[in-house]
Amino acid sequence: MNAPDILYEHAAPLAAIGVAVLAVAGLAVYSYLRHLPSGLWRVLLLALRLGMLALLAWCLLLPMIRRVESDAVRPHFVVALDTSASMAHPPALPKTPTRWATASRLLGQDWVRRLQTDCTLDVYAFDAQVAPPLSPSGVSRLRPEGRASHVRDSLRSILDRFRGQDLAGLVLLSDGVDTREIDTAWAAAKWPCPIYTVRLEPPGSVAVEPDVRIEAVNTPRRAVVGWDTRLTATVAGQDTGTAPFRVDLLENGHRIDSAPAQLDETEGSREVSFRLAHAEVGSSVYTVVIPPLPGETRTNDNAYSVTVQTVDARNRLLYAESVPRWESKYLNRELQANRNVTPAAFVRGPDGKFLSYGERGEASMDLTPDQLARYRIVILGDLDAAALGEKRAASLVTFVENGGSLILLGGPNAWAKQGLPATVLSRLIPFQRASDSPAVEGVFPVTLTDEGRAHGIFASETNVWASVPPVLSVFAGAKPTAAASVLAAAVTPDGRQPLIVAQKYGQGKVLAVLTDSLWRWQLSPGQERPYARFWSQALEWLSPAVTTLDRYELDLFAETAQLVLGETITLKARVSGHDRPGTDWSAVCEIDTPDNRRLPVDMKRQEVESAGGHYPGCAADFTPQAAGLHRAMARADIDGARYESAPFTFFVKSVTPEDSPRPIDERLLRALAENSGGRFCEPDQLDSVLSRLDIRGREEQRVFYASLWQRLPLLACIVGLLGLEWILRKVRNLA
Repeated sequence: MNAPDILYEHAAPLAAIGVAVLAVAGLAVYSYLRHLPSGLWRVLLLALRLGMLALLAWCLLLPMIRRVESDAVRPHFVVALDTSASMAHPPALPKTPTRWATASRLLGQDWVRRLQTDCTLDVYAFDAQVAPPLSPSGVSRLRPEGRASHVRDSLRSILDRFRGQDLAGLVLLSDGVDTREIDTAWAAAKWPCPIYTVRLEPPGSVAVEPDVRIEAVNTPRRAVVGWDTRLTATVAGQDTGTAPFRVDLLENGHRIDSAPAQLDETEGSREVSFRLAHAEVGSSVYTVVIPPLPGETRTNDNAYSVTVQTVDARNRLLYAESVPRWESKYLNRELQANRNVTPAAFVRGPDGKFLSYGERGEASMDLTPDQLARYRIVILGDLDAAALGEKRAASLVTFVENGGSLILLGGPNAWAKQGLPATVLSRLIPFQRASDSPAVEGVFPVTLTDEGRAHGIFASETNVWASVPPVLSVFAGAKPTAAASVLAAAVTPDGRQPLIVAQKYGQGKVLAVLTDSLWRWQLSPGQERPYARFWSQALEWLSPAVTTLDRYELDLFAETAQLVLGETITLKARVSGHDRPGTDWSAVCEIDTPDNRRLPVDMKRQEVESAGGHYPGCAADFTPQAAGLHRAMARADIDGARYESAPFTFFVKSVTPEDSPRPIDERLLRALAENSGGRFCEPDQLDSVLSRLDIRGREEQRVFYASLWQRLPLLACIVGLLGLEWILRKVRNLA
C-alpha cells in the first residue's frame, strides 16, 4: 500500500482564498480589539473566532485524501472434461483403463494442487452442452453418459466466458471425437491461450471393425426445372481396406447413380458428388446409401436422405443500369448464363437515353404497367431519382404490390440524397438511411445473420457460406424497416452494418444491396463460386408465384437440419406481414416421421430474434423417436384465418460416434495443441509439463478517495465554536 496523498479540489485560486481568509481574520482582530474590553475574555473570544475561521478556510480548500492499494490478481486455468459416452468405451487391450479412468487419474495428480496455488482452477464438464464450473474435487460425481460431444462449440463457449480475463491455459481431457463437425479444419483457428491435450489411451487399444457412414449431405433444397445441381455427400469410416467401395444415390427409392469412394486404411473422410437433373416440377427425396462392407455390423448410419423441391420458373427479367461498371459487367454474365430467366438489359448512354443489349424483344425503358406486366423481376442499378423518373418509380411500386420482385442493386448515385429514396420507391425500400454520405471503403468481413442462414438465398448449401468473401465498400448507417430481414452484414470499425436486406411488400418481394463491390465475390478462389450461387439462389427466391395476398406469412426454420436420436431440435416460426398479430392466436407444428406418423406439436408464442430486431413468432422443442427424414410444417390461426408455412425437413441419425468404439482423434488433439501454443502429451508427461509452467499473476491497483471536509465532526466543531462564542458573549453581556 502506498502512502496516501492529500488533494485539494477548490475551484477558486488559492491566493484569492488566502486573501479572503486573512482579510476576515484581520477584520475580526480589529473589531475585537476595538470593541471588547481587554482581559482574558477578549483573548478567549478572539481565539474561538480565529479557530472557527481556520476550520472554515480548510473547508474552502475542499481537501480530499487519495489512497492507492495494490491487489494480486491470480490468472485462471481451465480443465475441459469430456463426459460423452465414448469416454467410457471398454478398451480391447487387457488391463488397459478406459479414457474416463485415465482422465480421472490425471485430475488427481500433483499439477492440480500446484496450479491451484498460482491460479484459479475450474473444471468444465461438457458433452453436447457445457455444464457449470466445478472444483477438481467435484469431478468424482460426474459420469460419462452424454449422447453427443460438441468439442468445437464447447471449447469456444468455455473460452468466451474468460474473454478479457487472464487465462493461463486450458487442459482438454477428451478423445477428440466431435459428433457435430465433419472435419478438423476448425482446429487451425487462433486460440486465446495454450491448449494442452492428452492421449487418453495407448495406440491400438480400440478394436476397430470395418465401418463406413454418411456424415452429411449438402445440396440446394430448391431447384428450378432444367437445373443441374450438385449433391455432395461426406463419407467417413475406418478399416475400409484398400479397395474402393460403392456409394449409391436413390431418388424416391430408386437408384439413379453410383460413384466409387476410397478412404485411408485407418480412418478418414472424403466427399462424393452427384449431379442432379431436375426435369419435372415436384418434390423428390434423395438418399445416399453405402452398401455394407464385408464384416461391417453397424449399418444404420450407411444412409442419409434430403428433400429437394423443384419449381417451374422461366421468368422474364429487366435490368436497368447507369453507366457500365464492374458490378454490371459480372452481373450481366450471370444473368445471361442463368437458364431460368430471360434478361433484357438497359444502360444509360451519354445523352441520358437508355441503350439496350441482350434479349430485348419488345421491351423498353418506358416501364409502363402494361410493359412491366410481362416481367417477373426488375433490377435497378446505380440510378438516381432524375434518371429513373417519378412515372417509372410509381409503376414499379404497383409492379411489386401486384406480385413482382424488385432488386435494388444501388450504388453511389442510387443511395445518395437525390437517389432512389427521393422517389416513391421509398415506400418499399427495406431500410432507412438518414445520411447520404458515400460508401465507406476498406476490407470488411461479411457474416450471415441467423435469419440469413435460414433464408432461401443462403440456406441451400451451408458449407458454401461458412466463409463469406469480404466486400470493399458499404453504405453505412442503414436501419432496416420493421418488416425487413437483414440477411448479411459487413463488420466495420463502427460495428455491424446491414449489407443485404430483404422484405416482402404487397404480394411481391424486394432485395436491397448496400455495397458496390459485391462483384468482388466473383474473384473468390475455389469451386464454390459464391457470386454465381448468390445470384442464382436470389433469382430463384425472387421468382414470384401467382398466389393471393395473405395478410401474414409464416416461415418455419431451425438452426440445424441434422441431429441424432436423443437430441432435441427447436423449430421456430416467424410471423411476418404489414400488421403485427395480436395476442389471441395459436400455432401448431405437424411433423411427419419416417415411420409414417403425423405428430402435432403445440408451438409456444414468443419473440423470434433476428439481426433486424425481434419479431412475433413461436417455437417448439421436438425430440425425435425415430431415425430418418422428418418433414415439418407450421400452421397458425390468426384473426380467424389459417396460415401455413412451407415444409421444413431435417434428418435424424440413428447412431453417433458415441455408440461405436473408435480410436481417439489424435490429429485433432495435436492440431489444437500446435495452433494454440500448447502441447500434446502422453499421460505420464502431463504432470511434468504443467508443473514447469511459469504462471505469474499481475497486480491490479485500486484507488480510493475520501473527503476530508465533508465530515460530521469537522462541521460540528465549526458550529460548536461559533455557538460557544455566542454563549460566552451572552453570559458576559458583551456586544
